[in-house]
Amino acid sequence: YYREMFSYISHKYKGLGRKKLEESVGLEADLLNIVSVIRLLKSFPSSLERADELLIPITARLKPELLSALKSAKGENEAFELLRRSPFGKYFEGIAPSNIESFYYTSMEKFCRKLVKAAEPDIGVPLAYLTLKELECRKLNRVIEAVSLGVDPKSVI
Repeated sequence: YYREMFSYISHKYKGLGRKKLEESVGLEADLLNIVSVIRLLKSFPSSLERADELLIPITARLKPELLSALKSAKGENEAFELLRRSPFGKYFEGIAPSNIESFYYTSMEKFCRKLVKAAEPDIGVPLAYLTLKELECRKLNRVIEAVSLGVDPKSVI
């Protein structure tokens, strides 16, 4: 999906907002790759050797050196320190390794809200809007699951 999207945007799409569209899809892929490496470090460290097979095959701002350093980290805390010193540092302010699951959703929500509120409408706005709706559906699913399990819904949002 991401490879095809990037290929289409880079080679065929000539419309307004091309740069924003590339940034949006690229940020999503980068953040998903970062979250995936952190998950592997936390739960499946023996799978790190195969991480390249499991990650999204494109990156925007996530450099191979940083990705390699993350995979070589001795644990989540070391990986977070690397990320805080990287160009992704602003996304990791105030985020603890235990909150990695909500990190991606929070980051994408902030980014997409910024795109939707932008003064110049372009093709990136509908994509951002659809991403926000997808994130909203995920929140609703978590609330429904929490209620069905007798858990306070506020704790899962």
